[in-house]
Amino acid sequence: MRELNSPDIPGLEDSDNSDHPVLSAFFPTLGHYMYAFTAAILYQFREITLRGKTTRVSHFDQPTFAWK
Repeated sequence: MRELNSPDIPGLEDSDNSDHPVLSAFFPTLGHYMYAFTAAILYQFREITLRGKTTRVSHFDQPTFAWK
């Protein structure tokens, strides 16, 4: 939960194919980034359960590699 509550989440990257940013989340324990659907679910879960905020994630885009 400490990693999920990191101020570095969400990571937002510009998309080459959209005006909407790509959401990502880096987890040191896993040693890699999560993108798109997984990162959005974890980010929204964190905002609601740990921070008590209402948060929407439908406006974030997917990275190009997820379009295949």
